[in-house]
Amino acid sequence: MHLTERMQAVCDLIKYSKTVCDVGCDHGFVPIYLVKERAFTAALAMDINEGPLAAAGINIEMNGVADKVKTKLSDGLNMLLPGDAEAIVIAGMGGRLMVRILEDAIGKISDDIFGIKELILQPQSELQYFRRSVRQLGLYCEAEDMVLEDGKFYPMGRYVYKGTEATDDDDMSVGLFDKYGQHLLEDKNEVLRMYLEKEKKSIAGIVESLEKANDSEERIKRMAEVKEAAALNELALKYFK
Repeated sequence: MHLTERMQAVCDLIKYSKTVCDVGCDHGFVPIYLVKERAFTAALAMDINEGPLAAAGINIEMNGVADKVKTKLSDGLNMLLPGDAEAIVIAGMGGRLMVRILEDAIGKISDDIFGIKELILQPQSELQYFRRSVRQLGLYCEAEDMVLEDGKFYPMGRYVYKGTEATDDDDMSVGLFDKYGQHLLEDKNEVLRMYLEKEKKSIAGIVESLEKANDSEERIKRMAEVKEAAALNELALKYFK
């Protein structure tokens, strides 16, 4: 079964598991793939809307995996039961929505009775907020990847629950890692490098535009924000030199 490059990268991050729950399953391709191609013993396609679940159900039947892949209507992980899945996949949602789902489910994620070994998370937006928030929930990022698909950049990571630890969120390196991803930087991920080069040009264009604008309190505030972004971008690019 063929997946998009983004969803293939998501699946490739799964390391410890043979059962999976895909939250926001869309057409159910991830659980179908993992059962057919990765010999997963069971999978759960979960969604808050009946439409995607119906589409997933059709695909599950067509691929002959109805004995191993089940569907379940659920808001986030609310309907997850102990033993349902070792791996949780949440991909293609906004970062703030994903944090809300994880906050609601942290009791299950941290409880050994549920048996969750890893979470593969691919937020679509608000990455800095997302990374900071999941860290504060006690989720530790073990590995990251990033792909460029149809002109869009998609970062993702494998997280395990380790419990909350005191973190200095004002530290520059923490802010840098939250914005771009510690493993992506340290591994010199080529797609991240492409993103940083594109961002650098975008920032330069904004600075040029602001320099031509009339002086105002809003302009001064915006210039300070852009200069801070430029400084983080420059620090990130140093990992690739």
